[in-house]
Amino acid sequence: MDGRKRPFLTHHFTSLGVNALPFAIAIIDLPLTSANSRQQHKFKSDKKRGIVITAGSNLVIFKKEIKEGEQKLKNDIMVTHRYQSLIQNNTDNEIEDFLVNHPYQCEIIMTNVSPKSKRVTLLFQIPNGSLPLQKTKYINSKEYTLSPYTTQKHKIEFYFPKVGKFDHAPSYISENLIVTAKSSVNKLDVGKKIIIKKVETFRDLMMTTRGEKAKKDVMLDLFAKKDDLVLDDKFQFSFNNHVLYVLYNDLEMYIKAMKLLKSKIPYNRDLYQIAYD
Repeated sequence: MDGRKRPFLTHHFTSLGVNALPFAIAIIDLPLTSANSRQQHKFKSDKKRGIVITAGSNLVIFKKEIKEGEQKLKNDIMVTHRYQSLIQNNTDNEIEDFLVNHPYQCEIIMTNVSPKSKRVTLLFQIPNGSLPLQKTKYINSKEYTLSPYTTQKHKIEFYFPKVGKFDHAPSYISENLIVTAKSSVNKLDVGKKIIIKKVETFRDLMMTTRGEKAKKDVMLDLFAKKDDLVLDDKFQFSFNNHVLYVLYNDLEMYIKAMKLLKSKIPYNRDLYQIAYD
């Protein structure tokens, strides 16, 4: 070179294999621990969107940056968001209304509908107005390999500290730095209580803020209208404890319910057992 002493700057050692990488790190002049550094590194804001790093000794910097890129949307990959409560075990139903200070999970579902394997990068973030939970970050990216005709999902966890209406920005799929798929923008309504707009199941009924008498009247109405009562969890019309508790303390209610149900469903041990308790 020109004889002047210059710092050794390179990024090539990061592309080495598993066997060569330990050797490369061993000969690079890096302190073994922070205690061996001549002085601590210093970090400060540049009063914009970056930071200023003052190195106290040799160091390795890993930088990840989001840049505006080219967009060429295709039909090869589909991306959707699905929301669930982290407390209520209700995997069959998607969350529509959100509660303040309640933990939620969003599944970012990626489906490769093409006959080719795809190596993609997923860029995602939590909804506006929310705070991350566990190891979730505000915004992040992750690489995936999507086999032909398969689905994978990534989960993020968050909660809303205040009431309001918030947007959840799209999640983006990119291939070779080009955006090829994205989800839609989701409008999220966060309140202090869940408003059941239409009572269709016993679960809906128990979540409403109606009085006890009003709940019983609606329950009888459900019994009367439903001609296809099915005793299974998927349909949410199984006689779980919530329904039984309502029938336990009201003989008149029990007799009315039995008259309606006897013509619709076969013998149910839990329901008939109330008569003997």
